[in-house]
Amino acid sequence: MVKTLYTELPHAFYQQLQQIKLLVCDVDGVFSDGRIYLGNQGEELKA
Repeated sequence: MVKTLYTELPHAFYQQLQQIKLLVCDVDGVFSDGRIYLGNQGEELKA
């Protein structure tokens, strides 16, 4: 078993996780507060 902050994972599952080469995430709105500002030229800027 591999101990994590929340639970223990079976060693076989941990080995499968180690085989991941690329993780693609959609972070739209996740790392920002969702605000949109208008720039001097009228362009949209996301916070």
